This record gives sequence, structure tokens and C-alpha cells, in this order.
Amino acid sequence: MGAWYGAYQPRARARQDRFRQALEPIHTESHKLSRDLEQLDLPDSGGLPWGDFAETMLAEARGLSARLLARTAPVQQAPAQDKDLEVYLHDLRDSGLRPARWALGQARDIHRRRDPFVLTVCSDPISNHRILPTSHLLAGIVDGIVELFGSVGQYLPAALILVPAQATVVTFEISDLRGDGGTIRWLTST
Repeated sequence: MGAWYGAYQPRARARQDRFRQALEPIHTESHKLSRDLEQLDLPDSGGLPWGDFAETMLAEARGLSARLLARTAPVQQAPAQDKDLEVYLHDLRDSGLRPARWALGQARDIHRRRDPFVLTVCSDPISNHRILPTSHLLAGIVDGIVELFGSVGQYLPAALILVPAQATVVTFEISDLRGDGGTIRWLTST
């Protein structure tokens, strides 16, 4: 038993040191993000439909930032397995840093909108961050030009996210994508 413990102790200490080194830049970025979120003050919306939405986005981002600070504190114990460590660090970035950073960057633009909807394009739709009708944090580029690049025969995942300012019913019809360069046919499974 003593020999096993003697071999286990240095490996556990080394994993804990690697874990702390990996957490340190995330913790530092979380501190900066938290400070920037607290300093961001949106003006009175003046009746614009997106003012409350932007405020809620920022509140959610501030909550994410606080959870990040707690989950990256130096007193965290390293997961027992290296794979669990990778998953933990990926989750911090994917469901914490990325949406909070996005909210910080987009809040002012969404706040002053007059359009009845927000269209975002997310070129990384396969992630641990869910985009639901009740979600306030969005993803991707707001009202940007939709540009997706791929090779012939390559499938390229993307999500077009349409968020209305008020509750409404929308019906979509899927068709081929058409542009100056030609048509991309809509594929259906038969």
C-alpha cells in the first residue's frame, strides 16, 4: 500500500500543478471580463424593443463571469482523469468565456436596434452551448453577411438564429440557396 501511495502522490501533484497552470489564464481573462462587464453601462433604451433584451444579456453574462471566477479559483481540485481535465477546461471556455465575451461585444449594438428581429449566424453550431427560445445570450455575428466557405462535396455546419423582439409566430419554408455564383440544391433524405 505504501509503494502505491508513494507512486500515486507525485502523479496527483503533477496533475494538480498542470491543472492550476491551465486555469490561470482562464481565471485572469475571467477577471478582466468581469471588470469590463461591470463597467459597461447601457443608456436608457427610450422605448426601443431591444433595451431589456440587451440588459438581460448583460445580466446573464455577469452571472456566467461570476461562475467562471468561482470555477477557476486556485483552490480547485484537479479532476482525477486527464480526459476529465480537458472536458472541464473546454466547458469553461465554451459555456462560459465565449458567450460572456460575445455579450460584452454585442450588447451595445443589440440595445440600440430598431428592427423587429435579430439574425445571427453561428458557424460553430455543434457545441455544449444550447440556443433555445428562452436563451438571452446568442452566438455568432449579428446582422452580418452570411459567408460560409467549403470545398466541393464538403458539408459545412452552420446555424441561422432568428430572435424576434416580441413573441410572434413565424413560418419558414426551406428552399435552394441561390446567388450570383449559382445554386446550392437543398438535399432531403429519401
